[in-house]
Amino acid sequence: MPRLTVPPNFIGTPGSDILIGEELNANPAIGIDILTEGFIRTGSGDDIITGIGISGVVFGSGNGIGNAGELDSGSGDDAIIGIGSGNGINNDGQLNTKEGDDAIIGIGSGNGINNDGQLNTKEGDDTIIGIGNSEGILNFRNVDTGSGDDTIIGIGNGFGIFNVFNGFNTGEGDDTIIGIGNLFGIVNGAENFTGSGDDTIIGIGNLSGISSGGGGNMNTGEGDDTILGIGNSIGISTSGGVELNTGEGDDTILGIAIAINGSTDSDAIGIQNTSGINTDSGDDTITGIGIGGNSSTSGNGVGVRNTDLDTGSGDDTIIGIGIGGNGSTNGDGIGIANGDDTGSGVTGGLLVTGSGNNTITGIGIGGNGSTGGNGIGIHNTELSQIIGNILIVTGYAESSAANTRATAGIDNTGWIFIGQGNITGQATTTIGSSGANIRATGIGNGVGINIGLGNITGQATITIGSSAVDTTTIGIENTQTGFINIGESNITGQATTIIGSSGADTTTIGISNDGSINIAEGNNTLTGQATTIIGSSGVDTITIGISNDGSINIAKGDNTLVGQATTTDGMAYGIYGGGTILTGNGNDKILATTTINEVQQKVTIGGGLEIGLFGGNDYFQGFGSAIVDGGTGFDILDLSAFNRSEVTVSGVTPGNPLEPANFTFNNNGDLITLSTTGFENFIFADSSFSYNTLTNGA
Repeated sequence: MPRLTVPPNFIGTPGSDILIGEELNANPAIGIDILTEGFIRTGSGDDIITGIGISGVVFGSGNGIGNAGELDSGSGDDAIIGIGSGNGINNDGQLNTKEGDDAIIGIGSGNGINNDGQLNTKEGDDTIIGIGNSEGILNFRNVDTGSGDDTIIGIGNGFGIFNVFNGFNTGEGDDTIIGIGNLFGIVNGAENFTGSGDDTIIGIGNLSGISSGGGGNMNTGEGDDTILGIGNSIGISTSGGVELNTGEGDDTILGIAIAINGSTDSDAIGIQNTSGINTDSGDDTITGIGIGGNSSTSGNGVGVRNTDLDTGSGDDTIIGIGIGGNGSTNGDGIGIANGDDTGSGVTGGLLVTGSGNNTITGIGIGGNGSTGGNGIGIHNTELSQIIGNILIVTGYAESSAANTRATAGIDNTGWIFIGQGNITGQATTTIGSSGANIRATGIGNGVGINIGLGNITGQATITIGSSAVDTTTIGIENTQTGFINIGESNITGQATTIIGSSGADTTTIGISNDGSINIAEGNNTLTGQATTIIGSSGVDTITIGISNDGSINIAKGDNTLVGQATTTDGMAYGIYGGGTILTGNGNDKILATTTINEVQQKVTIGGGLEIGLFGGNDYFQGFGSAIVDGGTGFDILDLSAFNRSEVTVSGVTPGNPLEPANFTFNNNGDLITLSTTGFENFIFADSSFSYNTLTNGA
C-alpha cells in the first residue's frame, strides 16, 4: 500500500469514514503525509484514520502520520492511529477531532506523538496515547481536550510526557494524565490546566516521576484532584519558579522515591518542592516518601523537602517519611525538611497551612548498619518558617546504629508559629550491642517556637544492649539562642537512657534550657523527667529532670513545675542550673525529686538557681544550692526529706518573714545551702514550723 499524500485533499462522508495510508521499506517512510496546504476533513461519523510508516532501514526514519496541514475528523467517536519507525504521529499543523469520544494513538521508535502544532479533541471523553522509544508524548505547542473525562497517556524510554513550551488543557471533567518513562514520567516546562473535575495526574520514572521547571505552572483547577509521582531519585519535583496548584477541592499529592540499591548516587526524595505547591481550599493531603538505597555508602531518604508550600483553608494533612539506606555507612532519614541547605548557602522554607484543623507529621528513620544513619522527623532549617492557625506538628525519629549524633524528632533552627495546637517530638535510638557517640533529642530548638494555646511534648529514648560511651538523651533542648513562647499550656520533656552493661559519659536530661521559655497567663504545667538505667557500672553519669541555665518565665495563674530525676548510678538532680525561674502571681507549685538506685535523695537541686514565686499561696518542694523567693501570700517550703535536726538554719529574723531563712546540710563534708525568703510555713519529716518558730527546732 503506497503513502497517502495530501493534497489532493480529502473530504469525507456524513457517515463513518476509514482512511489508511501505509509506506514500508522507504527512507523516510510516511503512512499519511499531510502537506502544508493539505487537509483531511472526515465530517460527522465514527471515523478511523490509520497511518503506518516503517522505513525498514537501519537508523531509518518514518512517521505513521505526518501533519503539516489540517487533519479534522469532525464530530463522532473518531480514532486516529499512527505507527512509525520515527514518530507515530508528527503534528506540525492542526489536528482536530471535535465532539465525541475520540482516540488518538501514536506509536513510534522515536516519539509516540510529536506535537508542534495544535491538537484539539473538543467535548467528549477523549483518549490520547503516545508510546515511543524516546518520548511517549513530546509536546511543543497546545493540546486541548475540551470538556469531558479525558485520558492522556505517554510511555517512553526517555520521557513518558514532555511538555516543552506549551502544555495540556483538558477542560472540565474527571481527567487523567499518565506519564511513564525510563528517565522521567512527566516533565513539565509549560502551563498545564486540567480544569474543574476530579483530575488524576500520574508520573512514573526511574529518575523522577513528575518534574516541573523552567516554564508555566501545573494547575488542576477545582475538584478532588490526585497527583502521584513515583521515581528512583525524586517522586515529584517543582523548580525554576514553576508552581503546582490544585485549586479548590479535597486534593491528594503523593510523591514516592525508592532509590536503586548498589548505586553511588542513591539518595531519594519523595517530594522536592523548590518553587511552590498550593492546594487552595479543601481537605488536602500531601505525602512524600523517600527511601535511600542500600550500598557501601548508603543513600539518604527524605520524605518532603520544601521551600514554599501553602495548603490554603481546610483540614489539611502533610506527611513526610524518610528512610535512610543500609550499608557500612548508613544513610540519614528525614521526614520533612523545610528549607534547603545546599552547602553553599541556605534557602529558607515557608510552610503555611492556613485556616482549618491541620496536621504536619514527619517520620525519619536512619539506616540500619554499622555506623551513622541519623533519623530526623522534622528539620525546620535556618531562615525557615512553619505557620498554622490550628496545627498539630509531630516529628518522630528512629535510629539503630552507632555514631548517630543528630537523631531528633523535631530539629528547629527556624521559626514555628501556631495559633492553637500541639508540637510533639519523639526520638528513639535502639542498638542491639555496644554503641558510642550517640545522641537523641525529642525536640531541639535553636531559634523560635511560638504557640498561642497548646502543648509541647518532647520524648527521647536511647536503648543499648551492651556497653556505651558518650550517650546524650534529651527530651526538649532549648539552646542559648532559642525562644519558646507559648500561651496556656503544658510543656513536657521526657528522656530515658537504658544501657545493658557498663556506661561512660552518659547524660540524660528531661528539659535542657539555655535560652528563654515564656509561658503566658493560665494554669500551666512544665515537667522534666529523666531516667537512666545502667546494668552494671556507670562512669560520669548525669541525670537531670530540668536543666536551666537560661530563663523560665511563667505568667500569673496556678502553675506547676516538676523536675524529676531517676538513675541507678551517678549524679542526679530534679532541677539544676544557674539560670532563673519566675512563676508570677498565683498558687504555684515547684517540685524537685531525685532517686538514685531506688533511694529518695535529700539533695534534689543544684547549680545556684534563682527562683521567684511572687504572689499567691505557693508550694516549693526540694533542697539544694539555690536562692528561692516565695513572694507574698502564704507560702510553704517542703523539706520533708530531712528531720529538722539534719539542717542548720541561719539568717532568720523572727516576726519578719520577708527576711531570709537559710538552710545548710552537711552532705558528707560538702556544705550545701538553700537560701529562701518569703515563706511562712516549713515542713520537715518530723515536724513543721512557722517562720517565727523555725529556730526552735535547732
